[in-house]
Amino acid sequence: MSELSQTPAGARRLPLARYLWQSYLRAAIIPLLVIELGFIGVYWVSSFITYERNAEALGAISREDLARTAQREADAIAEKLGAVGDLTRVFAAETARALRTPAPAAATDDDARHAYGADGVYYTTREGVSAGFYSGIVPVGPAERDKVRRTAAIDPLMQAIKAANPLVAQLYLNTHDSYNRIHPYFEVLTQYPAKMDIPSYNFYYEADAAHDPERRAVWTDAYVDPAGSGWMVSSIAPVYGGADGSFLEGVVGIDVTVDTIVRRVLNLQLPWQGYALLVGRDGTILALPPRGERDFGLKELTAHSYDEAIRADTFKPDDFNVHKRADLAVLGRALKAGGDGVVELALGSGRTLAGWSTVAGPGWQLVVLAPEHEILAGATALRERLSLVGWLMIASLMLFYVGFLIYLRSRARAMTARVAAPLGDIEALIRRIGGGDYEQSEPDYRIAELQTVGTHLVDMGRRLGAAYAAMVEAERSVRAALDKERELGEVQRQFINVVSHEFRTPLTIIDGVAQTFERRADRLGPDKIIERARSLRASVRRLVDVLESALSFSRLESSQLTHAFGPVAFAAVLQEVVQTETVAYPQHRFEIDGALPAAVHGDAGLLRVMLSAVLDNAARYSPQASTVTIRASTGTDDCVHLDIHDQGPGIPADELPRVRERFYRGSAGLASHGAGLGLYLVEQFVQLSGGRLDIDSPPGQGTVVRLVLPVHGPRAAAAA
Repeated sequence: MSELSQTPAGARRLPLARYLWQSYLRAAIIPLLVIELGFIGVYWVSSFITYERNAEALGAISREDLARTAQREADAIAEKLGAVGDLTRVFAAETARALRTPAPAAATDDDARHAYGADGVYYTTREGVSAGFYSGIVPVGPAERDKVRRTAAIDPLMQAIKAANPLVAQLYLNTHDSYNRIHPYFEVLTQYPAKMDIPSYNFYYEADAAHDPERRAVWTDAYVDPAGSGWMVSSIAPVYGGADGSFLEGVVGIDVTVDTIVRRVLNLQLPWQGYALLVGRDGTILALPPRGERDFGLKELTAHSYDEAIRADTFKPDDFNVHKRADLAVLGRALKAGGDGVVELALGSGRTLAGWSTVAGPGWQLVVLAPEHEILAGATALRERLSLVGWLMIASLMLFYVGFLIYLRSRARAMTARVAAPLGDIEALIRRIGGGDYEQSEPDYRIAELQTVGTHLVDMGRRLGAAYAAMVEAERSVRAALDKERELGEVQRQFINVVSHEFRTPLTIIDGVAQTFERRADRLGPDKIIERARSLRASVRRLVDVLESALSFSRLESSQLTHAFGPVAFAAVLQEVVQTETVAYPQHRFEIDGALPAAVHGDAGLLRVMLSAVLDNAARYSPQASTVTIRASTGTDDCVHLDIHDQGPGIPADELPRVRERFYRGSAGLASHGAGLGLYLVEQFVQLSGGRLDIDSPPGQGTVVRLVLPVHGPRAAAAA
């Protein structure tokens, strides 16, 4: 069998035009395309190998160059910082000599500049070469003031050192008892806290015997200067005194702002658009240019707050520490190893080469970084030119195949138009019939087989339309019959509910009278027999009324009872119902209060059912020997207001909205007989009469059921 006549099970069906088109692709286009793409692939592989060899050569050269650049610049920084270290040692020696030299006997201008402040602070009050601050953490007495006078001798030296070296930001002396003498002058009282403990800062304790046993000049890590100069590094040296020279009198320091070092690092002219950063001994980044901020995801700290007194060392956060960042772990391990070298990093700008060298003296490390894509720019440019040639080849090939495919496409469409178009019309015809449009016109095709299919489809659509119309009519008839049956079933159920609920009390009375006749017939007098007979007749009459009311209600549900309403002797019906309930509940009293109206608008049977249901509920839920009060009045709304008030426990507030529902029985009704239809029927009958039902049941005060019945009909009540 041919490929067209047999299809494997589960295979995807294709339109005829697509089938012919795919046949062209498999037979002609794909083999040619594979051969030409093979030639282009060989060209691309050779271009890639050439690029890799160039990249390896450039990488080796760049590593050596980065290492030399880092070492050269580190040596330059070390030379400048070494000069500051030498000045620090001179400063320490002169300070030790000044502390050993007795102060002048006569008062000096420096004495006049000092005064006591709050919290025991002794400080300079006006401008001079230097500023002085004796913390209130220790009592400042004559010995302390003498030390201040002796240290005045180092002012000219501090002034000269700052003028001689542009790297120097400020010079200072800090003593073991928290005295600070600093140049240049500033308002120390507004900058320092009154109880500042100077030996607790790194620019003091890093020069003590534990940290600097060799008593040489050392460099601190970066910190926020308490004097307000921002991020700072200090070259500090100890000043020893005492009889044997073993007592640490204080520490001198020369401050170099990090900004000064940053400018030196930022101004480095590096190849490949590289940049440098300076890392402290603990891994803290001391100098970071803007390009480094982007790559490292940092923002250099340039703003500082001195709203509160600084009480401890303030260093850069952990984000600036290469040893505490997971993304810089490779660089951190390399720097910890010391010496010089080059590593590869993955930063925000991509793969980056980093060469480093240690700055002699402070032990900092200068890291020079260059993006790999800049290093390989030459090799990349060559690769891009080769790639451009390859893409031009691919573009030419694609243009050829686009034109060829357009030609084949037009041929496939021409071949399939004679068959595919009629098949599409037949498909549309089937969809319209399936969508419910059964009447279709007969198509006209040149191909006989397709014409036969179209004719049969049109005929089938007409027959389906006739069958569907018959089915819709049958369904409508069945639905109407079901609705009628459901309506009759509902009427029957309502009738049974009414009978089961309303027959109970009369039957109970009849049974009681019958038992009395059975047990005491020989002892009953004529009056008692007549009385019992009347009860029997009243109960039978009530049963008859219940049946009549239920049938009337059933007719009303079918809209057949509205003509039966009219004037009803209200007082007579009420007296009759009260007499019946008195016999049914002899332990209760039923009192009628107020003048009863002569008549109301409604139906006698329905009225009797309403009154019986309400009085029966009032007696059933009231305590023994209680009174059910019936109060009648005629309102200004041309309606009779009948209030039935019992002395029962009342209806809980959460149950009150539901007592009118069909079959609903509250918590109080669960212990007594009844089907839960009483108040439901009352409300239905009251509404039929054109009145309304109100229920008020305050907790512990019994329940009041109010029946509002129109005197002259529903229209009059509605108008009122």
